[in-house]
Amino acid sequence: MAHLTVLRGYAELADPAILPLELRLCHSDFSVTIIDKYPKSMFHYLLLPRIKPPYTAANLRDLRTVLQLPREQAKTLLQNMRRDALVAKALIEEEMLNRHDFKWDIQMGFHAVPSMEYVPVQLKHLQHIHLHIMSTEFNGGFIKSKKHLNSFHPTLGFFLHLDDVLSWFDPDVEPTWFAMAYLP
Repeated sequence: MAHLTVLRGYAELADPAILPLELRLCHSDFSVTIIDKYPKSMFHYLLLPRIKPPYTAANLRDLRTVLQLPREQAKTLLQNMRRDALVAKALIEEEMLNRHDFKWDIQMGFHAVPSMEYVPVQLKHLQHIHLHIMSTEFNGGFIKSKKHLNSFHPTLGFFLHLDDVLSWFDPDVEPTWFAMAYLP
């Protein structure tokens, strides 16, 4: 179960540059982007917001706790995640071209029900929100069942695209950000 809580440790690092390049794609003052240990596609990374004020480990446990932050604070966090994800996406596209002379779609989003939901109760406080940045060919070696594929499917509702989550903050979008913040 330790692998399910290691993300928190990466987010707490004072200097993510100490992570080996085999694990770390990039980092900024705000986030660190690492390779997914169980990739579902050839290019599958996780962007982790770093635990720095004004955010606490408790605020960054999952999307639900982020959405319970004050509206502008949550929106800023998600916008910063998007900014850093676009940097990671550009690096991934460059690698695609270098390796395959071709680039294909990359999706960025959250699981509607994170895989980390299955962490035992005594370890739940160690969870950490993570944004999946991944190519869409789903040929990473860890698609073992229909459930795995559906959890990343771009249109079945199990994968929440980052831009869709950001749209919840628009005043004329239903359901509103406030309604989404208190999902069961």
